[in-house]
Amino acid sequence: MSKIVLKYNGKLLKRNGSSYLGYDGTPICDFNASGSSASQITINAGDKLNFYDTSLKNPTSWNWSLGAGSPSTSTVQNPTGITFSTTGVSNISLTVSNNFGISSKTKSSYINVQDIQLKKLAINIFAPANGGVTPYYTGVTWTPSGMSQRSWTWNYLCSDLMGQTPTTGCTMSLKYTDNTSSNYTVRIGTPVFDSAYDNGKTTDNNTGIYPDSVLKYSLVNTSFAPMILQKIRLSGLNTSTTYKLTFLASRGAWTATSRFTITGGTNKDGTSVTQSVNDNVMNTVNVTGISPSSGGIIDIGVDYTNSGGYINAIEIDEGG
Repeated sequence: MSKIVLKYNGKLLKRNGSSYLGYDGTPICDFNASGSSASQITINAGDKLNFYDTSLKNPTSWNWSLGAGSPSTSTVQNPTGITFSTTGVSNISLTVSNNFGISSKTKSSYINVQDIQLKKLAINIFAPANGGVTPYYTGVTWTPSGMSQRSWTWNYLCSDLMGQTPTTGCTMSLKYTDNTSSNYTVRIGTPVFDSAYDNGKTTDNNTGIYPDSVLKYSLVNTSFAPMILQKIRLSGLNTSTTYKLTFLASRGAWTATSRFTITGGTNKDGTSVTQSVNDNVMNTVNVTGISPSSGGIIDIGVDYTNSGGYINAIEIDEGG
């Protein structure tokens, strides 16, 4: 039996009753997520996405590979309600076909799933002594051991030059680590820390728990007699949520144990955690479930169990 294939103007013809329709042949694959033309879609962990086939030339079958999505594959034309729970980036691929051929497309790192807890506040205790205050420092990307790469905006608490008494009246409006504004402020309380140093232990290649520029700088309480609890005040906090506060204390080659105590009229007043500062580049301590005072305040007291009390950074998680 012979078979006749009809073409007109380079297009295949398919009979439709007594006439013929032109078809373009092999499809040209393309797709998007939620109708967006962006090269990368950023969502929070747990969010759902819809994917849409935008291929040309009438595909009749679809084979989706949806990275870390759940489900991770689909054979429908437009998969909907795909859940992404794992943080990181996903490549998304689609293969389409019809009677005339197959076409595929992959969009690398197309879906970027961020931990909702990344919307946090991160305070480096004071700005480097560079002749002026650097309120926000961006562009530091680092990969702590066992963690995925992160890039944060750090809030620097202003102070006088190193080795001098930090200013009590310095109040900073804080930004989240995704560089959006918050309603929070931070200030050094009264009495004040007696020293500010740049001798924190560093890694020289930003592989610590925080970047070297954060590990390096600290405020220090060396009020030996009498011992005074130096305070840092967080204000403007949401009284309808709880907070997790994470602390870093670090100094190179120095044996000391810092103590951080929650005060300020919270439900965790008097709760303390301690940390060795000696060559510390990877360890933090935290207090969770802190409800601010009715005025939206948490005070953090810094002292020591032996030698000086150091504080290099505070990390604030909403809902922690």
